[in-house]
Amino acid sequence: MYGMAGKGYGWIAVEETQLAFTADGKIKSYYDGVLAMVPYLDITGGFYRRLAAAYKEQGLTSPLTPRDALVYDAVYLIAHSLNEVFNEDGELSNYEGLCYEENPNSDWDLGTRMFIKFSTSRYTGIAGHRQMWPNGEPDKSSNRYNIVNFRMSNNSVARVGYWQPAKNSPGVKLNGNPLPTWPGGLEQAPSDDPILSNMTLTLGLLEDKPFVIYNYTKQGYKSCSQMSNKDWCYTGVSVEIIKKLSRKLDFTYEMVESPDGKFGSKEGGVWNGLINEVSESRIDVGIVGFGISHSREKVVNFGISFYPGGVRMAVRKGAVPSNYFFFLRPFSTGVWISIVCGIVFFFVAVYFLDRYSPYGHAGGVRFKCRLCNCQACKGLLKKDMEFKDGSCPFEEDHELKHQMGIMSIPNALWLSVCSFLTVAPTDGIPKNWSGRIVISVWWMICMVMASMYTANLAAFLTVSRMGVEINTVDDLLNQKEYVFGTVNGSVTENLLRYSDSAKLNKVAFNSNMTASYGEAVQRMQNNKYIFIYGVGPLDYTTSEVCDVKIIGDTLINFGYAFAFQIDSPYLEPFNREMLALQARGTIKDLWHQFVKGGCKEESTFEAEADSIEVWSLIGLVIICVPLLVIAFLVFGLEIFASPKHKSGNSTRVKTKL
Repeated sequence: MYGMAGKGYGWIAVEETQLAFTADGKIKSYYDGVLAMVPYLDITGGFYRRLAAAYKEQGLTSPLTPRDALVYDAVYLIAHSLNEVFNEDGELSNYEGLCYEENPNSDWDLGTRMFIKFSTSRYTGIAGHRQMWPNGEPDKSSNRYNIVNFRMSNNSVARVGYWQPAKNSPGVKLNGNPLPTWPGGLEQAPSDDPILSNMTLTLGLLEDKPFVIYNYTKQGYKSCSQMSNKDWCYTGVSVEIIKKLSRKLDFTYEMVESPDGKFGSKEGGVWNGLINEVSESRIDVGIVGFGISHSREKVVNFGISFYPGGVRMAVRKGAVPSNYFFFLRPFSTGVWISIVCGIVFFFVAVYFLDRYSPYGHAGGVRFKCRLCNCQACKGLLKKDMEFKDGSCPFEEDHELKHQMGIMSIPNALWLSVCSFLTVAPTDGIPKNWSGRIVISVWWMICMVMASMYTANLAAFLTVSRMGVEINTVDDLLNQKEYVFGTVNGSVTENLLRYSDSAKLNKVAFNSNMTASYGEAVQRMQNNKYIFIYGVGPLDYTTSEVCDVKIIGDTLINFGYAFAFQIDSPYLEPFNREMLALQARGTIKDLWHQFVKGGCKEESTFEAEADSIEVWSLIGLVIICVPLLVIAFLVFGLEIFASPKHKSGNSTRVKTKL
């Protein structure tokens, strides 16, 4: 009866009342104080006396039950109806057809008359006055039930009232004398709410900071039984909540620890830990910070969530995964490819414009060579070109010999690379205006890219110093440097293992489990270990152990609650008072009392740095394309405005271009 057959409870039996008696006719102990509704029996009438006498003649010692009386009345009704039909007809005929036929071919007149007699008969039997179907409907107006009370004190069943339908005042009527007695021998009726007064509850716990903290271990004891003052064995948020509920609901309690040291998980189809102790009714309430899960709710009932929780990750501070190519992270792969393409494009553009513009370094020399037909100039030009002027420009200006190499292929490429690296080249810059416009566009691009790279690299380095860059389940599964895991048998393992998410199932499958929470914290401090656990204990740990911190997003959301037996009578009063504690802010104050935040807090903003993508450069492209068009238009003007293009005849050139 789950402890619910004692004081403070009221029961109404709905099954057969003879089950309340033992074989020797005594009332069973858990029926003491139980009420029952039984059909009304007229124990003063002749029918009852004749039936009781027949019982006695047959040697039956068990008391006459309402079922016996109703069966007697039913048989009497059938016999009475048959007798009336026989008196009218003088005979009784059998049915000539087959009873199991779906469409019988013959009618049974006697059966029809029997049904009419049976439906309209009025009689007074042991169960009182009866009329079956007066208007084609069952007669309920004559139904009447006695309310009886089982009493072990004198092994009797007392009639304490009755129920009878009536037009004016239907319902229950209590006699007033005798008054019913209630379970536990109480004469006062129990209230609507379960009474916990003077009851002793067995509470199950396990060290689960900040919900349950073992004080006796701080004093050097191995168990609570070794302490003289048992009230100081345990403390924590849950324990303090229980103390307040105990004073409010007036109950006492006994705390017992989990026999196997586990909270409760399903192994081989069988639950272990505190969940198993609650489901098997060995403890009344589990008061650790149980994480509410669907699988656990199949075997226990959870109270209201008194603190929001969730599964988070924690790791040692400053433990940054090694990345030998961290300097490439500010730009995405697409941007780096775009940069290489830009270096090549502007190198080719500068080289082309310098070589073919009459005002470029190499282009100017080529232009002068067009005016000379000496062998030296012919070697610099194509063989099919015609020269009318026989003089050689190299005889007049020997510096022209060096101009050809200023914007050579290696130097043009070097200029493009140095511009991107924001280093000034020493070999020269374009002399023609078209080349200068092109290199100016490239310098503008390089200036913007250098600023973006510097800023984003600083952001990446800042985020890296703040903690491990693992925020999601994907980040956790994709990294190879850290081992991760949780406590074996904890709610975290249960939630991960039985989650609908395949990724979370993979996390559970690949987890490196620890036997206890303390072992997990130690591994997290000494190794590259990511500890996955409920945010409540992790908050407590990060406030006490200053070299670890919580990282990433919440992987699973759940709430913390106490665990009760299925249909426990303690659930409702506990929930009611817990809501009152929440409304007054008491639970929040208790949380801050134990999670004090002794470590220096770091910045609480969510730091995140993203690589710059190709689409971020669209604005630069929009600005640069028109400038490049202008540069090539200037190149066309340079060709058109050259002396050779203007005159059509070659002239001797004596000055540098």
